Amino acid sequence: MVQEGLIRDEIFLAELEQWKNSGAKMAFLWKIREEFELFLTQGQTEFIELEKNDKHAMVYFFPMDEWEDNEADFFIDYIKDRFISIGYYKYMSDQKSEFLDGGLKQITFRHYLKPWPVDIKPESNYGNISIELIKQKNNTRFIRLLCTYYSERLSLKPKSIENLMEFILS
Repeated sequence: MVQEGLIRDEIFLAELEQWKNSGAKMAFLWKIREEFELFLTQGQTEFIELEKNDKHAMVYFFPMDEWEDNEADFFIDYIKDRFISIGYYKYMSDQKSEFLDGGLKQITFRHYLKPWPVDIKPESNYGNISIELIKQKNNTRFIRLLCTYYSERLSLKPKSIENLMEFILS
């Protein structure tokens, strides 16, 4: 396994800004919102929700060949920027490459965010946030959002995963 910092070059950042201001972003968010609403009402979509103690995760499995090359990469940076806008800071961003059984290469891109400790606001009460994009053979497999709550320390009730998804997709 090889782990290193996640560095976005100037070209990627310019394309990301263009995507954020385009109809492609709106179509992307709309499709994920539709899938999430189906998950909430019927439970049969590409979403999986996981909860254990103080951790809550939402996993979205990408349909193959449905998105443009960089859209999933843009999406995780968009999520990161949304959290920074409500009082989070980027604790770290990294990527790791590993070879699975049979030689299949898997790459995980991750942003890890924390709320500013001196500026705890109710709108930032999702806990620590890990945003992970997992690719195999350069194809997006899934995105995982993981919230780790510390409600006993903050004396605040954590927000729900539904609230988290609404925030991301709005």
